[in-house]
Amino acid sequence: MFKKICSFLISFFCFVFLCSGILMEINEGDFSFVVDDKDNTAIVRFIYIPAYQKKDIVVPEYVTDYHGSKYFVKEIQENAVKNVIHRAKSISVPKSLVVSEETFKAMTWFIIYGLTIKMRS
Repeated sequence: MFKKICSFLISFFCFVFLCSGILMEINEGDFSFVVDDKDNTAIVRFIYIPAYQKKDIVVPEYVTDYHGSKYFVKEIQENAVKNVIHRAKSISVPKSLVVSEETFKAMTWFIIYGLTIKMRS
């Protein structure tokens, strides 16, 4: 019995120490980001716009966690935009954000609804 417990604890601690990246969620402003600690990147998972309001969406280039670590925003999930498209007036995104396929799908919703897409440098 003692050998089983020891082997379980050793394997558990080895697993924990071998994992190099941690996924966590950060809520900042009107956004919910999933950040990857391994490569310091973030994905826009959800956009919060109150009901019965129209709002301009301004996606930041970087997001900072409570430790002060900075994460590069690399993608917007399609569902983040699809859920708030009827409450958005326009979207402003950094040019570096438009390269991923998932972000292209999210931007397609703005094109379909005829909303303005602004690119920042």
